[in-house]
Amino acid sequence: MNKKILILLTIIPTFLFGQDIKKIIDKENNETFYVLKSDKTTKHGAYKKFSFNNKLLIKGIYKQGVKDSIWECYNFYGELTLKYNYTQNELVFYKPNDKVKNTMFKIVNSNNNSDTALSRPPIFLGGDHFVLSEIAKNIRYPSEARENGKSGKVCVMFTVDKFGKTSNY
Repeated sequence: MNKKILILLTIIPTFLFGQDIKKIIDKENNETFYVLKSDKTTKHGAYKKFSFNNKLLIKGIYKQGVKDSIWECYNFYGELTLKYNYTQNELVFYKPNDKVKNTMFKIVNSNNNSDTALSRPPIFLGGDHFVLSEIAKNIRYPSEARENGKSGKVCVMFTVDKFGKTSNY
């Protein structure tokens, strides 16, 4: 009898406080996620982002529109590169790509403006894909160069703040 009551007490709150969600498949951005039926702008539930060739890039969970639990990021080869626990604001796992392992970074603060070798490179909480998409969103190819078929190497410098946000491209 006590077991039945205990089971009922654990199941009933699920029905009372559970929220109806709707699955969204965004083909333009290669994302699959859930939103609340009561508020279709609030992500709630499992989230996945895929590359153009359908490889998993990011997976995690939203609760009431906020990233929650452990999120995982993968590179374009399907290898795990980052695990971040949003509940505890803690880095769980990080594997930098070979290109940034020996890179010097400029540390900018009120006292110092110097190139420094870091114990680990700045971490982008969306993985390598996030970095590339942020750069792609902000890059402007000169129309004259495009019209004349000109190309070349571009060096991009930007700021990453202590929260992992990028700016000042």
